[in-house]
This record gives sequence, C-alpha cells and structure tokens, in this order.
Amino acid sequence: MGTATSKCYRCHGAGMQSGGNICQICHGTGIISPLPLKPRQPATAPERIVAVAVRFKGLTVTLPAPARHGDVLHPLHDFTGCVLGGEDQGFLTSTGRFVDRKHAVDIARAAGQIETPRWPPDLYSEDLW
Repeated sequence: MGTATSKCYRCHGAGMQSGGNICQICHGTGIISPLPLKPRQPATAPERIVAVAVRFKGLTVTLPAPARHGDVLHPLHDFTGCVLGGEDQGFLTSTGRFVDRKHAVDIARAAGQIETPRWPPDLYSEDLW
C-alpha cells in the first residue's frame, strides 16, 4: 500500500507525506492539507485617490479624507516656516503613490470617483469629499 501525499503549503508540490512534517520536494516544513492551495491573486481593484498629500524635502506628508491640503500645509508651515507651492501638492493613491493634481484627475476618473474636476485641469479634495 502506498503512502498518501498532500500539497505542501510552501512549494505547492505533492511532497508532503501523511504523518511527516518535511516536504520531500522543497524540504520545507509545512502543514498537511488535503486541499490544493492556490497562490494569492493580486488585487484587481483600480487605483483610487485616498488622501491629500504634500511633498516636502523628499517626504510625503498626508492626511486621510476628509482632510484638505490646507490641513497639511498650515501645520507644516508652522513647523518649518516654509511656504509650499502648487507643484508640491497632490494626492496619495490606494497603492501608496504620490501623484500631482493633474495625474490625480486621470486616476479619479478611471476609478469612478469623479466625472470631471470642478477646476480643470487639476483635482482638488473638494472634487472628492
């Protein structure tokens, strides 16, 4: 009589023997699972705008909705004394990227967050929340 095997959680091979705890294929320790394990699928949701953001000396300072850019700019000015221009203002996306106001319009449209911005060609937090 043969030995029963199951899928290894690590390499997904059929090298786990019943009663054993070492995969005979990858030599990793794994659990014995009678069901085949599928690799995690990447998220299919479109990238979205999730927060206002300001770039300052290589850092991205951000606050989640319903914050406005002024909610970031005023304390940043109080702390540093710097006045930041429009090119330093943008948004944080659901993937963690900083995007400027113009690029944010395309992302928000594709995600169904807006139809058209109120003050083209830039996106403002007032367009979203």
